[in-house]
Amino acid sequence: MALAGAGAGFFRKGLGYANASFVRFLSFYTLLLTAFYSLLSYKTPWCLLSFWLGFILLAGVGASVLINVAKFQWARLAAILALLVVTANLAWQAWQDSIDYASDRRNPYVYAPTSSNILQLVEKVEALANASAEKHNTIIKVMAPEGDFWPLPWYLRKFDHVGWYEKVPEDPFAPIMIVSAQFHANFDEKRTHAMVEMFELRPNVFFELYVEAGLWKRYVEELHR
Repeated sequence: MALAGAGAGFFRKGLGYANASFVRFLSFYTLLLTAFYSLLSYKTPWCLLSFWLGFILLAGVGASVLINVAKFQWARLAAILALLVVTANLAWQAWQDSIDYASDRRNPYVYAPTSSNILQLVEKVEALANASAEKHNTIIKVMAPEGDFWPLPWYLRKFDHVGWYEKVPEDPFAPIMIVSAQFHANFDEKRTHAMVEMFELRPNVFFELYVEAGLWKRYVEELHR
């Protein structure tokens, strides 16, 4: 569609009310920007947005051209129907990418997304706090190298006593501890705490959840009541 729009700008056919000079400018702008970003070694999905906008505008011109060049009514109706089918397909893809595969590794446009598994960690912490007498005053310690906590500060905002550590502190123990797997903490060796589960923050980044033995016992008892 973008190629049809660009071609119409140079051949001045089927443009209708569109300005041919602007369409030609848009064509050069889009192609040069595409070449520039293709040469850059730094590649992230959002780099597409810079030149993808030009392609989208040219595709809009191309859609108009296909309708304008149709000489017969049936051909015009066929072009409109084809455009509606293509638009519906794009809308379906947008829904898939934004909803069903928003954090899926198979989605090529997702860059290091937060895993939906982290929501299960938050639910578990909430359930553990409910089993504690302190509720949202329960002390939680989160440990991850280089402060790689996000988005946990947002999800744990209801808790009043959360400590954030870029390395294992001298006194690491707390009723609830969320610890980066990179630390190989093994806090359950002394049996004062249990490592109850592992959660994925994003692809290949994991957190271990440690819970004080007494709190874990209360949580399990309430779970089976």
